[in-house]
Amino acid sequence: MAALGDGLMASPGLALLKQRLPDRRLVVVAREHVAAYFKRLELVDQVEVFGSNRYLVRSKPWLALGVIPDALRLLGRLRGGEYEAGLQWRGQFPDTVMNIATGAKHRLAARQFIHRRPWCPVENIPGTGIEMVDASRPNIHMVEAMAAPCLRLIEKVTGQKVDPQAVDWRLRFPIRPQEREGAEKFMCEEGLEMGRFAIVSISSKTVWNQWPDERFAEVVQHLQERCGLRVVIDALPAHRTREDFIVSRLKTPPVRAAGRLGLGEIAHVIAQARLVVCYNSAPMHFCAVSGTPVVVIGGRDGVDIAPWSVPSRVVSGNEYYPKRHPDQARWPELVNRVQAAAVMEATDLLLDETSRHAGAHNSGF
Repeated sequence: MAALGDGLMASPGLALLKQRLPDRRLVVVAREHVAAYFKRLELVDQVEVFGSNRYLVRSKPWLALGVIPDALRLLGRLRGGEYEAGLQWRGQFPDTVMNIATGAKHRLAARQFIHRRPWCPVENIPGTGIEMVDASRPNIHMVEAMAAPCLRLIEKVTGQKVDPQAVDWRLRFPIRPQEREGAEKFMCEEGLEMGRFAIVSISSKTVWNQWPDERFAEVVQHLQERCGLRVVIDALPAHRTREDFIVSRLKTPPVRAAGRLGLGEIAHVIAQARLVVCYNSAPMHFCAVSGTPVVVIGGRDGVDIAPWSVPSRVVSGNEYYPKRHPDQARWPELVNRVQAAAVMEATDLLLDETSRHAGAHNSGF
């Protein structure tokens, strides 16, 4: 698991495994920055960390070599364990190596065509003993694709086929009591009432998700003046200068959340919001957890990782949407094609569509 969104989208499959195979221990291998999420989930018994964030530098890919010592130690731990099954969500080579290292009786991987073809995919490696589970039908969502090996494993172990209609497909993100208290304190201090405010998230760690700040300012002003909502601007601490610029363009000061809320706290605040505007990023997935309507400013992404099971609009600069744009070199420009007017129109349509269902949230927290 390399991203928080991946972890959230994997949670229905993991919950299904724990439900149908309750006497088995569930071990998850994840990147360092995603491991903390899995440690929140009571259904996960153990988390193995693979690779520190300091090795994930796109501008200096050779730094990834630094992960080799950690990877060798992890492989040693996997070989020393007694695993009944090993599941991998994608066909990347490192995942395949770890799956083989488990020595498990059942080893499965999802055959997906929703991402770029990986280097040395698992199906090209002879003698792995890994069963490929088809998760390649058109427009399949990542949540369903990641659950496919789980459904197949349950069938192999129990002899009973799982009806997808009977699966609880909710995403899960447990919020700790102190995080809930911190979020409620923040809302009280700022006078935010449930269902009476919107959140605009301007940050993304993904380099091609960088929408112009003046367009964010237009959207915030629209939500304030035309939609009658208070607005909370969510940003990474490193983006305070961008936040300052947006605020300087507004007649009514918004609520500024940068540096004031932790991950669980912002997730709880999102659950109380009327609407969220963001990229395909963690806030989008938190909306899928809570049922909060979301407008996504999209670029290269396709329907496979669009908002899951939540009222939404994706405003995309990708002419191939709902398929992913095939030219990676053009990804950075795609989000800049999205105009503020299109995002404002999407917010109006979504607010109108969901007005009768305001406050009706999921229960994934």
